[in-house]
Amino acid sequence: MENNNNDTEAEAGGPVDDFNLGLLIYVVNQSVVWLVLIIIISITLSVIYLRYTPRIYQANGALMMKTEKTTQILGVKALLQPDQDEAEVSREIQLIKSNLLVTRVVNVLPLQIGYYKEGKTKFITTDLYTSSPFVVMGDPKKDEIINTSIYVKLLERGKVYMGFSMNGKEYEETQDTGHVFFKDNPYFSVIVHLTKAHLTPEDFSGIYFFKFLNKIDVIDEVADKLVVIPADDKSKTVGLQYNDRNPVRAKDIVSTMSTE
Repeated sequence: MENNNNDTEAEAGGPVDDFNLGLLIYVVNQSVVWLVLIIIISITLSVIYLRYTPRIYQANGALMMKTEKTTQILGVKALLQPDQDEAEVSREIQLIKSNLLVTRVVNVLPLQIGYYKEGKTKFITTDLYTSSPFVVMGDPKKDEIINTSIYVKLLERGKVYMGFSMNGKEYEETQDTGHVFFKDNPYFSVIVHLTKAHLTPEDFSGIYFFKFLNKIDVIDEVADKLVVIPADDKSKTVGLQYNDRNPVRAKDIVSTMSTE
């Protein structure tokens, strides 16, 4: 009986006897290729994301609602109850977020024409807002030109090149600053003014473009990005937050909203 058991164990063998080194090396070699490939792809995607994802800036402000009532002016104790105060704060928040107030902000700030500068590749675009070396004065004649890129090149001796493409046709023109561009064009006519007394070599080498923006879209975008929250119920303080790619524009919107 004992001899038979020993023979059976010898025939079955152990885990070490079943180990195949050649198979292990083959599997590892095949896995290493995929592992290295996955690491390379992950690093590449991370670099692209960090390189081309625009930074988002946040501007903050606070408003203290102070309502002078006849009873307060006369020295009589305030009649408002806490629940009435909360309702008043809620109404003020709705007013701040309303299209009426946002439209007034859009009308005050230069938000209906966007100015941009291309980077080394078309994937990188800088939103210039108020830092553009030029501004255009004019309005679109047709809705087709809305959101169309109109390219601008600053030339020597106060000359400016402007060009755009519409419905498969190219439009180009070179004029002095202060003159009307595309006077007889069916889509728009503008006058270009420089915002700097002296242009730098970088200004001349840059590729700029501007867009006429849809006013309704601008109003909706401002309203969507604007966050209004009750900061302090006791002092009736309301907090304003606005996130934007351009820090100056974020600050201007919060400031103008507070003023309005």
